[in-house]
Amino acid sequence: ALVSANCPLPSSRLELALTQIWESVLGVFPLSIDANFFELGGDSLLAVQLFNQMQQQLSCSLPLASLFQAPTIRQFAALLQQSQSAESALTSLDRVSLVAIQTYGSRRPLFFHGGSADALTWARFSRLLGADQPFYALQRPDLDGGDVVHTTIESLATACIEEIRQVQPEGPYLLGGH
Repeated sequence: ALVSANCPLPSSRLELALTQIWESVLGVFPLSIDANFFELGGDSLLAVQLFNQMQQQLSCSLPLASLFQAPTIRQFAALLQQSQSAESALTSLDRVSLVAIQTYGSRRPLFFHGGSADALTWARFSRLLGADQPFYALQRPDLDGGDVVHTTIESLATACIEEIRQVQPEGPYLLGGH
């Protein structure tokens, strides 16, 4: 198929490899390196498939939640290069509990803790709330294979509150959970 002018091509070997993996998982051909994974129908199940293939083919070890930070091939390639060149960048990504899924909107942000589910599980739910609803998922920081840091509900809640206050310093807060 021909690639139109509004479909930027990969500009590096990494972007090309990512494009081939993303096209295979999403079933979209050709895929612009600026296309958003979630806007193309990406969900938590497809994200797991995507990360499995990236792990096998590229030894990519970023957490699933990094897809929110970098939902396009161009952004993900940059994040992957940054994480490979700076071990501290990877470490800080592993320890994030608060994942910004939808930061825009005029309504008070909704903070949602999904129990043992990762933030990707709630991406579709956040879109059902509408474009005007900021949505942040809270996930256990050890979901990506790190050490268990919080051994009590109280210590986990304290850590979550600290992260919520970075987004919204004062209440009242909209909290949800599963």
